[in-house]
Amino acid sequence: MMNDNKIFQPTRRMYYGLDLLKFIMAIMVVAIHTRGFEWPAWLSISLSSFRDEAVPVFFIISSFLFFKKVTNNSETNNKIIGHFVCRLAMLYLFWFIVWFPIIIKEKELLKMSLGDGMESLIHDMLFSYTFHGSWFLSSLLLSVVIVYILHYFHLRWIILFILLLDLIFFYTNGIFPTNCYLWLKSVLRPELSLTFIYAYIWVCIGYFMSFPSMEKIYERFSLIYAVILYLLWYILSIDSIALLPVFFLIQVPLLFIIFHNLKLKEKFVYQVLRNSSILIFIIHFAVYGFLKRVFSTPLMQSGPFFFFVTFTVTFLISLGILWLKNKKYFGWLKYAI
Repeated sequence: MMNDNKIFQPTRRMYYGLDLLKFIMAIMVVAIHTRGFEWPAWLSISLSSFRDEAVPVFFIISSFLFFKKVTNNSETNNKIIGHFVCRLAMLYLFWFIVWFPIIIKEKELLKMSLGDGMESLIHDMLFSYTFHGSWFLSSLLLSVVIVYILHYFHLRWIILFILLLDLIFFYTNGIFPTNCYLWLKSVLRPELSLTFIYAYIWVCIGYFMSFPSMEKIYERFSLIYAVILYLLWYILSIDSIALLPVFFLIQVPLLFIIFHNLKLKEKFVYQVLRNSSILIFIIHFAVYGFLKRVFSTPLMQSGPFFFFVTFTVTFLISLGILWLKNKKYFGWLKYAI
């Protein structure tokens, strides 16, 4: 989800198809929180799986682009990981400052001692959330750094082993002791699917998909073949609840391959879509919260119309930020993306 304009090599392939996919998935994130596709029933059933692919796709794309740089520039890996960490940290810090008054209220920091408040903030920054959507940034950072360290020391087998444990943990029942789940929920947060241990799954997939050897596989997947295979797999997943995790783990990479192989000519609009995706992801929380408080009618609480209004307002705000960041006195807005 980060802005990937800065590069370390003279030339680099630009994945405009992935820019488009990120924007589509940003729309899906807004749809999730506004219940934009909850009715009619046929639409909700048809799009439920596609909607749920949004956040995993963001993780895969971010991981893929990062590790593409790493594998293509082995001599500058320290600069690449340093740049990645700094970019994410600055992005987090920018929105943390913006949301800070609300964070103080929601976290009840004023009721805590200074030590307890700092401990709570540090914990939430790393393992939970401070502002809405912040869990994605911290989870991406932690999981990418973990994979990078193991990659740096040539410990791919450990990367794969942890991935397998993660898959068993999230997609099977009864394998791990109940106390293990309860302990992690108490240490991290109750919603374990919104933590770095879940993000690790998709970051690993992005990591493996960034291998140079994968390019041959991408070349063998014609766009039409990939689309047909994805649609077939998607249709099967709708009627196969028991095997949904298996289908899901295949669908998301297939969707990635489709847009990876999408040949698009360089246009300014793709840069706009790339940069606005992170803004939409973060800003829409404030927009839909504001709209729900101002307009008490059921139409503006959830549903397709509420989704349309929320997304439209959010997108216009993101375009405004992208325009202002290039203006005098507003250069600091570059840290928002």
